[in-house]
Amino acid sequence: MDKLKQLKPFIYISFGIIFFTIINNVGAISEFLGKIFNLVAIFVYGIFISAFLNPVLEYFEKHSKLKRIQSILIIYFTVVTIVSLLLFLGVPSFINNIRTITAEIPDYMIKLNSTFQKWATKIEYFDKVNFTKELTEMGQIAMMGIENTLINTVGSIANMFKLISGFIISLILSGFFLAKKEYFIGLTKEIVSLYFSEKNTVKIYFWGEKLNEVFLGWLHGKTIDSIIIGLLGFAALFFLRIPYAVFLGVAIYVTNYVPYVGPFVGIIISSMVAFFTVPEKIPYVILTLFIIQQFDAWYLEARCFKKTLKLDLFWGIAAVLFGGAIGSPIWIVLMIPTFAFIKDMYLMRKDAKEEE
Repeated sequence: MDKLKQLKPFIYISFGIIFFTIINNVGAISEFLGKIFNLVAIFVYGIFISAFLNPVLEYFEKHSKLKRIQSILIIYFTVVTIVSLLLFLGVPSFINNIRTITAEIPDYMIKLNSTFQKWATKIEYFDKVNFTKELTEMGQIAMMGIENTLINTVGSIANMFKLISGFIISLILSGFFLAKKEYFIGLTKEIVSLYFSEKNTVKIYFWGEKLNEVFLGWLHGKTIDSIIIGLLGFAALFFLRIPYAVFLGVAIYVTNYVPYVGPFVGIIISSMVAFFTVPEKIPYVILTLFIIQQFDAWYLEARCFKKTLKLDLFWGIAAVLFGGAIGSPIWIVLMIPTFAFIKDMYLMRKDAKEEE
């Protein structure tokens, strides 16, 4: 005990030295932690990709006589082909659409301002505010934000190489996870059972199954559903000869992830572009996209989802607002199954209490 008291000053000094060393090397430590995070992220992405593609592999194994490795090769060849086409053909076309729309926004705003002036000549507010200038600035800021995000992501050669190399490594890792999925599932269960009690292990297994059912089940079904709706929307707008069909197809695909309000946002965006470019076709755009969305709501969703989220309108909108408040659009997508998972856990807990 006396020796410990004698060592206390040296311990405090040592901790002080360590603390000041960390403070003076925050940049280097942050860089090191960033590298560790990026390395871990590659494995996480690989696990996510394998879990996302696992239902496709199960379908192949159930409905074909191909070996697992053959099924995996077919799946990954298809994925790489689609991603390559999107990356080298779709993204440049999408960015060009954004740039063209951004350049033409001033003309669009002049037209919009003229329309508003005709509708509201008696309202003094429009005489005091430069409506055209304000809308032009807001529209250009929004479109340039989208463009800069895309350019910063895939615009430079370094970013492009980093994106592609990271995706390829994660894809290769996910292939190993799929090929040996029974081994990795068993290993995970062994690790959990070693460090947790039997009661907690059962709870962790249960939560894991529910998370897989809600998150991956919803994301898998919604991705397929949104891709089909986005392609149908693009094809319909291209057939109607609506300008910027690629941009609008992507907008329809993205907004379709958001429940309740998302499909209507896609229709509004497409209608606004039609209003500025081909106003005589606005009724056809609205009617066509409305029919596509009804086809999605009444037929396609039931085929894409094994189980619906059953999220009420209020909670669906709350999830969208909460995800939007956190940050990027990906959080909006993630918050929807998160709220559904919380709701399921609450109902199960409530039912268990009532049984007691």
